[in-house]
Amino acid sequence: MLVKDEGPGIAEELRTQAFEPFVRGSATANIDGAGLGLAFVKTVAQRHGGKVLLDSALGRGSAFRLVLPRA
Repeated sequence: MLVKDEGPGIAEELRTQAFEPFVRGSATANIDGAGLGLAFVKTVAQRHGGKVLLDSALGRGSAFRLVLPRA
């Protein structure tokens, strides 16, 4: 599954931390949230033997790919 957005993108220095709980970039300062969404997705993917991949460019948005093994 692939989910893409046209948001501000994720800064290079935050990409390794983006899936950790409570991590939020400066571009999301005025947006409600606790920084748990991506951490939740990563946890669920891992518990099903999968992973989440991130492709992002500042000013061009992000793409998140959920990869799960076949049942």
